[in-house]
Amino acid sequence: TQTYLFTDDIIRQSSATPSGWPGGSVNGQVYRYGMNTGVVNSGNPAIGGVNQVKEALVSIPTLSIVLDQAGLTSSGTGIYSNPGSSGYAWEREASLELIHPPGWVDPDGNETGFQTGCGLRIRGGFSRRTQNPKHSFRLFFRGEYGAGRLNYKLFGDEGAEEFDKIDLRGPQNYSWAQGGTNQNSFIRDTWSRDLQGEMGHPYKKSRWYHLYLNGIYWGMCETDERAEANYGEIYFGGSEDDYDVVKSFGSVTDGNRSSYERLWQKWQSGFTSNSAYYNIQGRNADGSPNPGLEKLVDIDNLIDYMIITYYTGDRDGPGSRYTQPNPNNYFGVYNRVSPDGYKFFEHDSEHSLGTGENNMVTPFTRSTSLNQFNPHTLHERLATQNLEYRIRFADRVAMYCYNDGLLTDAVGIARVNRRADSINQAIYAHSARWGDTNRSHAAWLGAVQGVRNFITGRVPTLISQLRSVDWYPDVNPPILAQHGGAITSGRPLLIEGGPGTIYYTVNGEDPRRPGGGLSPGASVYEGSTTTENLVSAGSVWKYLDDGSNQGTAWRQPDFDDGSWDSGPAELGYGDGNEVTTLSFGPNSNAKYPTTYFRRTFNATEVADFSRLNIGLRRDDGAVIYLNGVEVARSGMPAGVINYLTNANSVAGGADETTFFNLEVSADALVEGENTLAVEIHQVSGSSSDISFDLRLDGTKSSTENPLILSTAGSAVVRARVRNGNEWSPLTAATFLVDTDLADETSLAISEIHYRPSSPRDAELNAGFDESSDFEFIELLNKGSRPIDLGGLAFTTGIGFDFDAAVTGTTLLAGERMVLVNNLAAFQFRYGNTLQVAGEYTGDLDNDGEQLVVSDSSGEIVLNVTYNDADPWPASADGDGYSLVLIAPG
Repeated sequence: TQTYLFTDDIIRQSSATPSGWPGGSVNGQVYRYGMNTGVVNSGNPAIGGVNQVKEALVSIPTLSIVLDQAGLTSSGTGIYSNPGSSGYAWEREASLELIHPPGWVDPDGNETGFQTGCGLRIRGGFSRRTQNPKHSFRLFFRGEYGAGRLNYKLFGDEGAEEFDKIDLRGPQNYSWAQGGTNQNSFIRDTWSRDLQGEMGHPYKKSRWYHLYLNGIYWGMCETDERAEANYGEIYFGGSEDDYDVVKSFGSVTDGNRSSYERLWQKWQSGFTSNSAYYNIQGRNADGSPNPGLEKLVDIDNLIDYMIITYYTGDRDGPGSRYTQPNPNNYFGVYNRVSPDGYKFFEHDSEHSLGTGENNMVTPFTRSTSLNQFNPHTLHERLATQNLEYRIRFADRVAMYCYNDGLLTDAVGIARVNRRADSINQAIYAHSARWGDTNRSHAAWLGAVQGVRNFITGRVPTLISQLRSVDWYPDVNPPILAQHGGAITSGRPLLIEGGPGTIYYTVNGEDPRRPGGGLSPGASVYEGSTTTENLVSAGSVWKYLDDGSNQGTAWRQPDFDDGSWDSGPAELGYGDGNEVTTLSFGPNSNAKYPTTYFRRTFNATEVADFSRLNIGLRRDDGAVIYLNGVEVARSGMPAGVINYLTNANSVAGGADETTFFNLEVSADALVEGENTLAVEIHQVSGSSSDISFDLRLDGTKSSTENPLILSTAGSAVVRARVRNGNEWSPLTAATFLVDTDLADETSLAISEIHYRPSSPRDAELNAGFDESSDFEFIELLNKGSRPIDLGGLAFTTGIGFDFDAAVTGTTLLAGERMVLVNNLAAFQFRYGNTLQVAGEYTGDLDNDGEQLVVSDSSGEIVLNVTYNDADPWPASADGDGYSLVLIAPG
């Protein structure tokens, strides 16, 4: 097929039944066709308008699916008219086209689209309901429909180059097509999957498109990879027959679940011993690898999967609040031939980030049987029974939640913005097709802001929830005054933390040994910190509980609060444990949204305070000001708020009695009298209670004997605080001491041995039968200072991640690094006196090629092209010589 689309026609797509399509409904399946004229003809650019909608239709690429109309909509055989039917019998042959809009520059690097044959099915669970006019699809690429696999880089360099199948999905639970309005963000599910990828795990990738079915505009859809056996074959290697894939409700998509049953049996036996904990990782009782043991779990994948669940409040994952004790919406992939542990995939996370639960940590799941077994239940038993697992879990929570980690507010919101920016214009067209002037671009912006609001201040809530079940230590991780990066060898490095003793290493080792002992290589940090209490819990506060609008003046130190009442904390109503009971107003169904609190305290030698630590009990949300400056908010939306602003999450269960820990800057602190002002906000007028209490501590640091990194090169500092027998989570940072990041002025490829001489008899007898086995490439630091190659990789020509270099990532001035094709072959021919950094993937092209080194963001650091033709030396083309850079400078 070849589809032609005209925006002037599309925006006038009529609600009347198109030729060949059914009117009304078939088998109860509803059909709707028209573009909403209120959106298309709107004079409000926030809603739509002709130009807005036309621009929207060409703002992202298009997918066009064409198939026999009867196979799509007939009552007897149409897949759309029988959405509950599944399997191969309900797959229809179709043509799929990917069409780039005029002038489109594809961010994934594809110059053109494609046309191919495919098999088409309906996919989904809840979305299969006949009341839903906009279903999701699954596309199959098989030889019976054309060339077999789809050979196209749907996700550019982010993903694979070929696909057996792909899903086309869109919002369902909050879909405009099903009547949803203010929570349809198009963001939540994709946000979690993107995060899983950023954490370094396999994940399901996606892109948004406009979709047309037999020429009728069908709104937006996104591609969604299937975490099944063919995914394993494409991304992990081997054959799809090597893989077991488990999913919701004890189902098996591919292979069998014998390995999963073995994991379940070990779960039943428990993980109270380190031997049991390490065994499921294919490790000995001391944690060392044992190739003879089956690796059943990728522990870091499991931990990060659950961190995403808890952070986002995903209520419909494996620990689903809808289907418990049965699990929902998860996939686990396992290679039984080359076991690397079950890997779990984020999937269908719509009920999250403000539309799910505020607290998914408690209550625990109730799953017990093999059919109910799932990663959520596995994690709970590991975290409850095994200290080493809890330590690793807490370490990874801290890594993501602090120091610009992946779950910090700014990074999480940036992830929202990247996705939102990519579809910002396209939403107008989708709104015209499935929405109206209420279900509009403006409504979408509000839903996206709702996601941002949930992210803002989420970390303290998460930490408090984890502490409530003893999965996160009460001792906070230590704080480095500079968290990694370039540092001079004479500059002191301050570490803060406490109460307790700070231990650190500078060689990348953990100061804590398994079991809780001290690593022999750990040092005591000799700088000291002291904690000074500034405001105690249970203190007396001034308060105003009359529902009035106090504007902003009440936050200032010079505000006159003489007419306000006062009383000791806890202050509030509705819980029964209040020391001071407050008023909610005359209407219990329309309680005052905001209550105000103020207190003064004295501080001396404030220049010595390095940070302030707030313990906040709040129900539901709070904003805290110090001397008129906002220093923290918790459970509140981002941006400007007023006295009618509601909290963005409910404080329930353990959250009602928890002191949320907030670390803030001491910059607003002044010598002498200081003023704290706090506003507590209800989540709604019908909320049953409010609570408020606060403690404030200040941390002072002395640096008589600071840590100084004196050796040039890369240094990994790892630090923990130990208070009694409790260790804090780990803080780790990489420093470049008197060292520069490698760039084109300092890094050179100094030798390329692309076509070695043929193997000699002894080499053939040793099993090295290819000339390429003896290839190597040499890099040189041609600068005058050490350089660091961390985060760099060969991305074109050959493949090598310099973070994996066994010699380390630092090259001293004039130092060289050798990479080889086959280490054993290299040492057989050249000896083992040369230090080799590692083996690269791929072969150097005998005819010449481009070699590119890129950084972690994809920016090119080094770009070299060699050739075997004149004027390049012919002796390097198989005669045993190399290409050598004559003048590296």
